[in-house]
Amino acid sequence: MLIKDFNYSPYNVKTIVHVGANVGEELDFYYNLGAKEVHFFEPRDEPQKELFENCKRYEENMEISLYKAGLGSKTEEKIMYEGGQSSSFIEPKLHLTYYPGVTFKKHKTYNIYRADEIFAKDLKIDMVNLDVQGFELEVLKGFGSLLDSTKLIYSEINTAELYSGCVLIEQLDEFLLAFGFKRVETVMESFYNWGDAIYVKQ
Repeated sequence: MLIKDFNYSPYNVKTIVHVGANVGEELDFYYNLGAKEVHFFEPRDEPQKELFENCKRYEENMEISLYKAGLGSKTEEKIMYEGGQSSSFIEPKLHLTYYPGVTFKKHKTYNIYRADEIFAKDLKIDMVNLDVQGFELEVLKGFGSLLDSTKLIYSEINTAELYSGCVLIEQLDEFLLAFGFKRVETVMESFYNWGDAIYVKQ
């Protein structure tokens, strides 16, 4: 798994913002990484209880904040297409073809905020982890000047529209380059036009 195989030691990762936390599967990894402050964003009702319980086990070692909300480029209420870990604020497209066993429900709106409206502007973020199914660019736009001091971004990437109008990898590259980030690691999921990438501040 790319997130676990990358060499993080030169970056001294202590503060992490994770958007699309689900049930906090990366908690053990963050603990072993030496993280001291983790901010989890997960708007969906279903995983909330398990996420809360999982975080309890790490409270003595890490300062963990849970936000029952999403992040985006503006503050709003937005409908989510809910399909378990494939849930997105963007309507599924090729995902329906690639993964016909995943069904989506469109029945509820959730709150979205800009990251720079939640965090102090002097917060030094070491890593942003994005698991938001094609909504990555909208989330990053909401960080504003917080990206100036961010060291690492771990993100899902798409080379085709798994979700209608989702950001594609070359668009993400271009946006992040303006903040000094370069994509240094890329792993694609065979035949499905999506994968994971790591961007570092140059």
